[in-house]
Amino acid sequence: MLGEQFMKAILKRLSAIVMATAMIASLTPVTGAAAFADETETEAPAVSEETTAETKKETEQPSESSKESKEPEETQVTEKERIPEESASNKKKHGPAQIIEKISAELDQDSGELIIKKYGKEACIDIQIAGVIVDQYDYYDDDKTNEYKINVKDEIDKLIKNGDIVRQNTYSIWLFAYDAEIMLATWSGTIKYDSKVSTSMNGLSAKIEKGILSWKNISGTTDIYVFISDFRCFFYPDKKSLKLDEEIEWLIRSGYIENTGSFPVRIVFYNEKAKKNIASWSQTYEYNTEVTPGLKEDISGMNVTDGILKFDKFEGADEYRFIYTTKEGATEFWGFEKNEVDINEYITQLISDDALPEQSHYTLRIQAIKFGLTDAFDDPLILAEGTYEYEFAKASNPLDVSGNDVKVKYKKLKKKTQYVKASKAISGLNTARGKLTYYKASGNKKITVNKSTGKITVKKGLKKKTYKITVDVIASGNYGYDASEVQQVIITIKVK
Repeated sequence: MLGEQFMKAILKRLSAIVMATAMIASLTPVTGAAAFADETETEAPAVSEETTAETKKETEQPSESSKESKEPEETQVTEKERIPEESASNKKKHGPAQIIEKISAELDQDSGELIIKKYGKEACIDIQIAGVIVDQYDYYDDDKTNEYKINVKDEIDKLIKNGDIVRQNTYSIWLFAYDAEIMLATWSGTIKYDSKVSTSMNGLSAKIEKGILSWKNISGTTDIYVFISDFRCFFYPDKKSLKLDEEIEWLIRSGYIENTGSFPVRIVFYNEKAKKNIASWSQTYEYNTEVTPGLKEDISGMNVTDGILKFDKFEGADEYRFIYTTKEGATEFWGFEKNEVDINEYITQLISDDALPEQSHYTLRIQAIKFGLTDAFDDPLILAEGTYEYEFAKASNPLDVSGNDVKVKYKKLKKKTQYVKASKAISGLNTARGKLTYYKASGNKKITVNKSTGKITVKKGLKKKTYKITVDVIASGNYGYDASEVQQVIITIKVK
């Protein structure tokens, strides 16, 4: 019943790569959703201290077309190339993140030394350069020094040499501190650096035509990574093209990248067994679009009737989400495809799981979302959202059952007693809210009904004949629904 509808968010660590590009572009963190009454939604402070890096590459003079690509430049890398593996620490958490504080850090532009001050809370801190995690460390009050140091320029040289990034003039740097699934703090900066490191790697065949990025696969490729302005997209080897214009517009609208009109695009082929890149390709793509970040609209028509929350369908939505905040403060959601949700049943389930307190008023928050074109690790684009102030009230039990015709083979019944499951004899049991109870009201005395399970027992010795029994069915109700009225069904049992 509910198990088929119920999709609880899988809480994983937030993808540092996805979050970095999102916040670099928008310069405003995503805030956690306060889903229920008595919990106020707090807007987090801005997280960026400097503007994002401007990628500068030599390109040919663009034509008069609004969409046009510049001549490809093959990038090369040494044999120890790598792209960070997609690990638990590098996967996004479903649902909004909550940025609380800023990390205290200092970056020396001359030496490239980045000093991270003592954070003061137990946390895991990711250090990211140009969209790639270069270091991760766990911070504990008891056994860590007051500072953590890393030379950003040395790390940039390694990334260029390994083929993880292309050489540019300015590089973005991000720090993320988090504990389990909760983002605690962040810091951002940029550094100008003219690296002298050269790279070497096999080139791959790729092109951009009419807004489509396509490539030819190379033997040994296990993973394909496409970078668009530092945002990483992941594909499996069977993928051979990407609707680049649509992806760029989706990324801009989602707030992951800025609408600069010029987008560095890079493809990297990776071999998981060898743990190295095997080929790469890069190009700057000129694309003019009027798309802007956000454009979030309101969900209208929200109303609760008999425990069912309904609202107007939103065009283009792949899924709707019921956003809520648990007792522990974690933001979670249910996902559902239709523009209605059995809100009383969901609230009942949350209360039984001890995730939500019993109260008389709830603020219901719904989002209409659209998934990205690239992979499951993209944060979805929120097309629209709405809230509904719900004075919680028990609803009438929606129990609606009817009796069926069932057959029992006389050949088997001659040898031993036969049984019929309630789900076979009675339709609509999944409409009940609460525990079901069954009472046999009339019928042959050799046919009995189990009070708790509804299983029908047809005792050995009955003759070939059609029997009818009447059964009363009652649903006890639960936190969100009243007990049902008695519903009587007639079950026809054919012994033949």
